[in-house]
Order: sequence, then C-alpha cells, then structure tokens
Amino acid sequence: MAEQAQPISSVDDTCANSQAKEQNQMHSDQEQHDHYSYTKREEFTSEIFKIEIYNLPFYLGFVELKKLLKKLDLQPIKVKLIPRATFAFVTFGSEAERQKALKAIDGYNWKKKVLQAKLAKPVVDPIAKKRNAAGNDGTTGDVDSEQNKKRAKTLNILDVVIPLWDKSYDQQLKIKKNNLDRILRKCTSKLEAIKVPEINNYRNKCEFAIGQDSKDEVVISVRAGIAVGFRLGSYREGNLSVVPPTDCANVPEEAKAIAKAMQSLIQQSSLPVYSFVDHTGYWRQICVRRNLLGQLMAIVQLHPQDLSEDQLQSLKDEINRCLEKCDCQVVSVYLQKQTTRSSAGNAGSVYEIISGSKYLYEDFLGMKFRISPSSFFQGNTLAAEVLYRNIRDWCPTKATTVVLDICCGTGTIGILMAKNVNRVIGIEMVEDAIEDARVNAELNDIKNIEFICGKAEDKLPTLVDNLSVISEVIAIVDPPRAGLHTRVIKALRRSLFIKKLIYVSCNPAMAVTNFVELCSPRTNRLRGQPFKIMKALAVDLFPYTEQCELVLQFER
Repeated sequence: MAEQAQPISSVDDTCANSQAKEQNQMHSDQEQHDHYSYTKREEFTSEIFKIEIYNLPFYLGFVELKKLLKKLDLQPIKVKLIPRATFAFVTFGSEAERQKALKAIDGYNWKKKVLQAKLAKPVVDPIAKKRNAAGNDGTTGDVDSEQNKKRAKTLNILDVVIPLWDKSYDQQLKIKKNNLDRILRKCTSKLEAIKVPEINNYRNKCEFAIGQDSKDEVVISVRAGIAVGFRLGSYREGNLSVVPPTDCANVPEEAKAIAKAMQSLIQQSSLPVYSFVDHTGYWRQICVRRNLLGQLMAIVQLHPQDLSEDQLQSLKDEINRCLEKCDCQVVSVYLQKQTTRSSAGNAGSVYEIISGSKYLYEDFLGMKFRISPSSFFQGNTLAAEVLYRNIRDWCPTKATTVVLDICCGTGTIGILMAKNVNRVIGIEMVEDAIEDARVNAELNDIKNIEFICGKAEDKLPTLVDNLSVISEVIAIVDPPRAGLHTRVIKALRRSLFIKKLIYVSCNPAMAVTNFVELCSPRTNRLRGQPFKIMKALAVDLFPYTEQCELVLQFER
C-alpha cells in the first residue's frame, strides 16, 4: 500500500492550544532562569525552531529520514537522528517552517509507524545555568557553585591536558593497548602497540585558550587573572577556566614561552577577552606551530568586533613587538580574524600574515612538506614518521597499483607512497590543504599524483566508478575523529576492485561503527562484498594521554 498522509487529529484547535501553552511555558522558563537567553540574540542558533519526531522505526538511517523530509516538502536546517533510538530532532529556519513540519509529520503513516511530532525546547546554556545556581550576575568570569568549587579544587591541569602524566611510559602503552583491545575484541585478538622516539615536548601544534585563571585565591585585578593555556573543562560542563601550560610535558618550551608572552600582552591590553557566553570581546585563541628545526608560526585568533583598520594595525604592531622579545625562532606571525561563534574548522576565518614567512616547512621521511596556518599535519612529527613507515610497509610496491588517499590533508601519505606505485589520487575538503598538497608534490618532484578538493562522500562514489577498470586499487583513509561518512563506506563496499583498505583512526571509539559497517554481511543498506580485518597496529602519537593512533588493514 502506498504511503500517504492520514487525517491529522493532533493539529486541531486543541493541539494548537496545547502548543501555545508549551511555548508560553518555555518563554516563562526563559524569563525566570535566563537559561535560554542565547536564543533571543540576532544570530541564528540551531536550538530555535526545533521539533522532536518520535515513534520512528528502530533501525532508521539518517539518509532515509532526510528523504522523508524532502518528500514532505520540508527544508530543515539541521537533522539530528539519535542512533538506534526511535526519535530525532529537526531544526528549521523559521517559525512558519516549524509549524508546517508539525502539521506534515504528526500522524503521518510511514514504514508501518504513525509518526508523532511536537515542539522541542532548546538545550539549557550550561554557563548560564551554572551562574544562576551560584547567584552570579554574570558580569565577571566563571563563578562556581559550592559543589563545582569543591570539584574544581580536585582538578589539575595535568589531569586535563596529559591525564597519564603520573604513569611510566610502559604503563601508558599498556593502558592504550587495553583500551584498543576492548574496542577490537570482536574483530581481532592480535594488537601491537609501538613505542615512539620522543615522549616529551612533542606537540608541533598547540592551541591555547584565553580566559580567566582558575586560582582559588581572589585576584586583585580581573585582568591579572587572565591566562593563556588550556581549559580545565568545557562550555557544556559550565567551566571555561584556563590554566597556563607550564607543567605540561607534551608542550614544547618555545610554545610555552609564546603563551606566556601573549598572556602578559593580553593582561595589559585594554581590549577584553572574547566571551563565549554573550559573544563580546576580542582575544580568542593563540595557536603555535613548530617544525623539527625549532622554527615557529604564531597565529593570534581575534574577533575584530568594531575595531577600525588603524586600531587593528596598532594591535598587529603590539603582537609583533611582543613576539620579537621571545627567546625563540618565530619565523611567521598571523592574525586570524574569526567572526563566527565557533572556533572549530575555518568557517568565518580570515588569515592575515603580519610578519615573516607565509609557511613553515618540515622535513619528513626524506621529503619536504609545506604547512599553512589552517592545514592539517600530524601533531607529533617523529611519531608520525613511525606511523607512516608502517603504512608504507603494508602496501605492495607494484607498478600497477593505484592508491586512493581519502581525507589526504596536505598529501603526506600519498606523496610518500607515490614513487612505489602507478598513481595516487588524494581527496580533501579543505582548500588550503589541497593547495599545500599540490605544492608539496612539486617540492618533491612527484608527477603521478592528483588532488581533488571536496567532501569524500561527494567525490568518491563517482571516482571509484571511473576506476573500475583498474585491477588493483588500495584505499587509505585517515578521516577526522568522527570517522567516515556512511556514503563513503557504501562506496568502498561496492567498489569490488578495492581489494585492500588501510584505515587510520585517531579516535577508534568513534570510528568503531565504520569498522562494523565495513565488515557486516550484505544488507539492502550495505551492499557489496564486506571486508575483514587482517592486521591491527597501534602507534603512540600522544604520550601521556589515553589517545592512540590505530591502523587497521581490511581485505576482501
């Protein structure tokens, strides 16, 4: 029987009154607690115009839900499907669109289910909730409730940044192996954890937050309490306190020196620190990148707000003078103007060179690589050499082999492989990284490599179809922490000419769904011949932390 909309009794006058009461109650809660004040600002947030859809089929896929919304002529801004649950949250761009969705979905017959929809309240702002609990007026930095104050006293910057600081290196490796063993127990019983050459001062990229210090004693001046370092918590936890990286063994001394110098500058500056609560202020973040020669790139992230060009120029001069006094090789200084609320990714970012070279260069396994301010490069260079040597050893050196380097970043893996294979194709969504990758290929006189800019889930399906005549294709994937998009998994499974797949994961716990989908038997959703795991290897790119780089070799 064809699916069709049924009479919707839940959107009659009674339901309208119920929805109005729910909205009024929401507004009342906002006025009373001010936990939702962020929804009243001019900028859009995905927490407004949100509905909840429930009574969904248990094994529902994200793509299927998107198709349903499109079929109902709905245009959502954001869709969040709760895995293996029967409900989802969907956000729209206006109240009119939200009401249209409620009427279209509530009572709709789909996959032998009668769907239900209702208004969804936005999530509580954790910082506002915390301040309200503490009776704080919100005019200064974080003020903990008594419970949070007790908890804060137990926090240690080392526990946050390098939680295994009090363990010997052999104990660290054992913890990592045990964690990964638990993840892989259903897939393999053999796992080796490999040591790396250097466990101290290894971070070649450090992103320092700017905010209020978490010292228990009352500071005489609010500006004197400003720190540049790492956060003890997160916005979600209601804790934005920042502690300098002085004792963190993984942070190079040069990066600590820059953090200290910039902390002094910001404390003396008349410009306030950026507030993630009300999105006012200027100073946001300091990023320091370093190569093996000890050369540094400093990137100062700022929200320009209403600063004039003259004021910005004066600020650039101050930053230059500050970094010139550091006893280290600062060869590149950037101002990153960030105009969006999130600091994740490069959306809303403009990088402006203030002084020195535009790029850093790194010698890596006998080759030279260019690094831009925003491009990805493995955070522990010497350990990454160990990682990539093992990946290279796992790949056959046949002249007929084609390598697909998926999520290729600045092209490191593909360039290292290129001289031993017929052809390499790299896919990456960050334009700056693709530009660096092409330059890196030229720097190393690599001719048999090409780079495609775009999302892997968009480019791979067409690409693998064009490669179907190739007899031997090896795919190497090194995705972000969340893992590969489902469309990429589907494309890999149906590409039967891919006999071998090497998966590099920096967060195996989040990527385990990918591992299961690659190995699962055929279904209507997952077609094509499944893979099986043949090898597993752990390389310790992050000493003193529980994180570890996992490499899996899949074969048909």
